[in-house]
Amino acid sequence: MNVKERGYLEDPYKCEFKARVLNVEDAGDGRCTVRLDRTYFYPTSGGQPNDTGKIGGSTVVDVIEDGGVVKHIVEGAVEAGEEVECSIDWERRFDHMQQHTGQHVLSRVFADELSMETVGFHLGRSVSTIDLDAPSLSGEEIERVEFEANKLIWRDIPIESRLMSREEFDRLCRDDGGALLERLRSKLPPEEKTVRLVEIRGCDISTCCGTHLKATGEIGLVKLIGTEKIRESVRVEFLCGQRALCDYMGKHLVLTELSRTFSTDWQNVAQSTKRLIEENREMRKAKEEASRELARSRALKTLGEPERLGDFELFTDILEEADASSLKESAFAIREQGARIVLMGAVNPKPFVVFACSAGAPFDMGRIMKKALEDFKGRGGGGMDYAQGGGISASDVRNVIERAIEILKESV
Repeated sequence: MNVKERGYLEDPYKCEFKARVLNVEDAGDGRCTVRLDRTYFYPTSGGQPNDTGKIGGSTVVDVIEDGGVVKHIVEGAVEAGEEVECSIDWERRFDHMQQHTGQHVLSRVFADELSMETVGFHLGRSVSTIDLDAPSLSGEEIERVEFEANKLIWRDIPIESRLMSREEFDRLCRDDGGALLERLRSKLPPEEKTVRLVEIRGCDISTCCGTHLKATGEIGLVKLIGTEKIRESVRVEFLCGQRALCDYMGKHLVLTELSRTFSTDWQNVAQSTKRLIEENREMRKAKEEASRELARSRALKTLGEPERLGDFELFTDILEEADASSLKESAFAIREQGARIVLMGAVNPKPFVVFACSAGAPFDMGRIMKKALEDFKGRGGGGMDYAQGGGISASDVRNVIERAIEILKESV
């Protein structure tokens, strides 16, 4: 890593600067790859996304690290050798600083309060996450960590970063008798030649090359919003700073509207919602029961003269409009009145047929249904005393029932 050309390591608040273009390569699609003699643009790394902004009059759409060199992906033309005015999108940069510094605070608190180490971090477009070496988190543990993390933020503790060679780092560790290594939250790869320590004074110290705030107070607020089991770890979703504020504002608007709708305080909205859901569930049950009763009543009132089929009465009917549930209830209501076979169909909203017979009758309604549908490319099936089918045209409803009658007569 060429530290001298990475200005963001020393001053993450600098968003306007001049630089000389060392090299330009064509990247295709009207883009080019630009290397500067010194840059404050942060490249995607360590779970933190890249900065965006301008180099000259051209837009920086991506920043990457390639072979220890920072490269800027730019839309438009940039000339090698020229000195250019550069600007970084400060709103995006500050947001990333809030989220990344907030992650350091959370990781420290999870370690101190619950002995859970951070094994992964991702700074997302809308939500950031950390992965912990723990199988789960309880609601009580989440509240505890969230409260302790915010207490640390409100103390407005200074944050310092130090750049040093690996030799300096090793010497520092020897001089303090290994105390630094014990306090260090993140482990340093043995091949790393340059070390950057980020320290929340007296609270946390870790190796990190991300952009960070001057003090914890600038994080503003941290809010844990969800957890998810990921293999042997638990993933925690969180929001910091402006993201947390926007989340609160949006939820507050929703809660306020619900409070007005229910004519109650926001504290009672959950209870009112549960009561409404339960009432709605009971009303649906009552409606379904009423619909079934109505279907039974209509079926019995509109019964025509049955056809005799051995010891059984055969009832057939085709309704212009009925749903599958109503058709089933009608068939059940008719078959309950004695030794009966019922073949019913409906044309709308979807062509549908149901076959039913009294319990113990020597017929297989499921087999009869499948056989009756064969010639009409329909689909259906069922058991001994009830079957249903569909996938047929409206004009074939009557044809399927007539085919079923033929099958029944053959069996008798």
